[in-house]
Amino acid sequence: MTQFVPSEPLPPSRAASGLAFDLSFLPDGYEGPVRRFARVSLALCLVIITVGSLVPPSLADLAAAGINDKTAHLAGYAGTMLCAAFAVSRRRARWAWGLFLLGYGALMEWGQAAMALGRDASLADMAANGAGVFTGAVCAVLMVRLGQSAARRGAKDGSRL
Repeated sequence: MTQFVPSEPLPPSRAASGLAFDLSFLPDGYEGPVRRFARVSLALCLVIITVGSLVPPSLADLAAAGINDKTAHLAGYAGTMLCAAFAVSRRRARWAWGLFLLGYGALMEWGQAAMALGRDASLADMAANGAGVFTGAVCAVLMVRLGQSAARRGAKDGSRL
């Protein structure tokens, strides 16, 4: 099996199969910085989710800020999955991150129940976490497909993103 090098354009058979997260539509030299930014953002998202999940409710009162709890779960995990999708180039790694985030969400809920901080685990929160992971993955795929489509249109008229 040949190794995929992200900076090389994908052969048509690999591009069609979706085995790699092809960012070759980006201007030259942008793929590396995009992946590095996504990795740093991914780490920051994980820290924010961990702290937000395990602090006492008085410190993380989303209702007082007018934010629905389930919306916060969905948005947090969607953003984290979006960062994970752009941080790695292989499909298997994106699947691994998706599964990791599902388990991580369940672990955070268990942590809330295990710690005597006045918080409790919720299956609805776990479902919102899972919906967020799915939403982030779908958004990442759509963003890449739109970028590839724009690059193809630009290639027809001689311009590039």
